[in-house]
Amino acid sequence: MEKQSKTYLRVVGIEFLMIFLGIIVMNFILNPYFVFGVGEDDVLVQYKHAIASRKGKAELLRQQPFEVLILGTSRAEIGLNPDDIQWTRAFNGALGGCSLSEAEAMFNLAIQHHELKQVIIVCDLVLANGRNKDKAEVEASRLNPELSMGAYYFQSLFGFDATEKSIDMIRYAIRDEPTQWNLYGHKFEADYTERSMRSMFDRALWGYTHSTGIYASLLYDVETLSRIRSMLTTCSENGIEMILIIPPIHAEFQHALYVLDKWKVFEQFKIDLLDIASTHPDSASLWDFSGFTIYTTEELPEEDWSKANTMQWYIEPSHFKSPLGNIMLDSIAGKKEGGTFGLRLTQKNIDGHLTAVREDMLEWRDKHPKEIERLHLIRNGSHRPPKVPAVE
Repeated sequence: MEKQSKTYLRVVGIEFLMIFLGIIVMNFILNPYFVFGVGEDDVLVQYKHAIASRKGKAELLRQQPFEVLILGTSRAEIGLNPDDIQWTRAFNGALGGCSLSEAEAMFNLAIQHHELKQVIIVCDLVLANGRNKDKAEVEASRLNPELSMGAYYFQSLFGFDATEKSIDMIRYAIRDEPTQWNLYGHKFEADYTERSMRSMFDRALWGYTHSTGIYASLLYDVETLSRIRSMLTTCSENGIEMILIIPPIHAEFQHALYVLDKWKVFEQFKIDLLDIASTHPDSASLWDFSGFTIYTTEELPEEDWSKANTMQWYIEPSHFKSPLGNIMLDSIAGKKEGGTFGLRLTQKNIDGHLTAVREDMLEWRDKHPKEIERLHLIRNGSHRPPKVPAVE
């Protein structure tokens, strides 16, 4: 009996060891977070959906060669394609729902591993929201300066999360569901082709303007901008150019700020960013692409609202498409393709610019009574508008 028990325990031990080794081998080969290298020829790389995570992006940032770093929220992640910065290699380190502390952590990691020439920060007002919190996954990524590397590699080989992501990769490969991010951090727009434009707009507006929405509950905290100041100081000391961009959110979103009594906050945000940029005028510039321009006021015929992806420049009012991002970059570079889009803000032109944009906003309101009424109905709705499939 005792011999049988020992044999049984030996068999169980061997089985457990085989499972343990199998998990390690699977996580090492599939490498869902790129911890063990980035293989561009890896046939499964397109199924690594963890590329969008803090851990995955931090690994890609550390290992990929680049000289230009893009930071910000999902607006930068979608709207600025590193492949379109043709004069050098760039990496999009923007993160969905990013906080400025996370952006600074991305910046610090990049400084440790690369010789940067330029840093582009897409400065959403939500970045200065005092209610922002770092995502929990930051603690287990290279964005955490106190990360235990021993525990990090163990978790990447045998941890539940890594194992789950490896199994997910297999599922995605079987179903042929590739990720919507490339190896340089840019998120494609392919996942916005099934819902109607009206549904995309209404859901975004509700998410920002209802009683606990992102804009409605926003608590502007100028102290959070000290992180940009700190990054700019580092840039100045190391000969790195910093470009701050106020993104071209759609007119309907800008109008929502006015309705929510956040317009003065938005203006103060621009003033505060300019004050920071002005401390190192040889290293930094601030560009404003918001306002009511031929791009941000894009409209659709009524019949196109029920279709998918019918706007030229926007996915929905919060997120612009990368072709508009290209025009922004061209404008900053002084290329003729950029036209007159955007304005580099200075202490001399800021007051006149804010006044002009304010007047343009009021004029837009006068011309769009239906949009004003629709926003009123949306923000006072008790539930988020449904996902409406697009009409062919």
